[in-house]
Amino acid sequence: MILFKYSGYSSERMPVSGQIEANSQDEALAQLQKQGFFVTKISSAGRSGKKQRGKVSSQELVVFTRLLSTMANANVPLVDGLETACGQVEGGLRQVLQRLLQDIKTGRSLSEALSAHPSVFSRLYFSMVRAGEVSGKLSVILEQLYSFMERMSTLRRKVVSALIYPSIIMILSFVIASIFMLLFIPQFKTNFGDMGDRLPDITRFVIALSDWFESAAPYLFISLAVVVLGLFRFFRTRGGRRVLDRLRIRMPLVGGLVRKVILVRVTRTLGTLLDNGVPIIETLTIVASAAGNSVMEDLLNQMKRKIADGQRMAETLRGAPLIPRMVLQMVAIGEETGHLPEMLLKSAEYYDTDVDVAVERLTSVITPILIISLGLFIGLLIVALFLPMFNMSSMTG
Repeated sequence: MILFKYSGYSSERMPVSGQIEANSQDEALAQLQKQGFFVTKISSAGRSGKKQRGKVSSQELVVFTRLLSTMANANVPLVDGLETACGQVEGGLRQVLQRLLQDIKTGRSLSEALSAHPSVFSRLYFSMVRAGEVSGKLSVILEQLYSFMERMSTLRRKVVSALIYPSIIMILSFVIASIFMLLFIPQFKTNFGDMGDRLPDITRFVIALSDWFESAAPYLFISLAVVVLGLFRFFRTRGGRRVLDRLRIRMPLVGGLVRKVILVRVTRTLGTLLDNGVPIIETLTIVASAAGNSVMEDLLNQMKRKIADGQRMAETLRGAPLIPRMVLQMVAIGEETGHLPEMLLKSAEYYDTDVDVAVERLTSVITPILIISLGLFIGLLIVALFLPMFNMSSMTG
């Protein structure tokens, strides 16, 4: 990583300066532009002497935010608070905090210091901190930021835990099927060699399927690996990500849950930022980049353009496929009464509860289907392998 020094103006026309790490000057400029900075000067300060040895997990960031919020509420000076935090964390986060401490000691604000580490602190994070610094309510906003991050982390864990068990069953089913086809059925086939056409149709079908699988297995596994690798690389491209995002929201059973998760993330982020005084255009820019779905991102960017032209938020949402009628009504009421942030946060709370129900419903539907399918498959194989033996026993008896 290369360290760049920059100077320029923020979106509020305030002079800013500092340092940022990036792989190239173009990447550094792109990061600063995403933060809303107009850069007038940028130059290389050499290689960064402190390379981050490990990634910072979302849970580590939640713990740090909680610690920072607690110290801010206790009126602990920021420098002392960061020094305390440095002594309680390890790895990559500790190195980042040491850099933050150095920047703040040179006179930079906390939000400016955070903005130099976009790979760790999102634009949402330092925008809320900046709003707290401007309003003089940093301790309150840090508490809100911690609550927001904790809720989003809990939501992520709910979805992951709901999908882990079905995924394990699917992998287990594939492994069991492969073992049967490659090991068990060929052993039984040698015992049926003399029976030929006298074998039941189901047994001949299973043996033929095993023969085909045994001969094609190397090609199947290689093809599967190539397809998975190809899809992985394709979905990392911008066009591929759009295809994947559309598939996610349209998939049977899972699509409804994905749409609710996106809705919770967007409404809660919108409500939190607006409640802390972040301008609506900047808020929509931040939320669009944090939406986690390109379909929703396109919708938010369209909203931003329409609101900039003078339309109200409720008008821009009419007919949007990802926005339920209830959210549209809550937004309209919020704009009429002047309580838009509260209405957005209430919508997030409602759909957060709805996600819990959707997760339970998804688990209760998918898991039995997979278990029954696995049971039927194993039962079919057992019947196909043991039916000839029963027939031979009845004939000899």
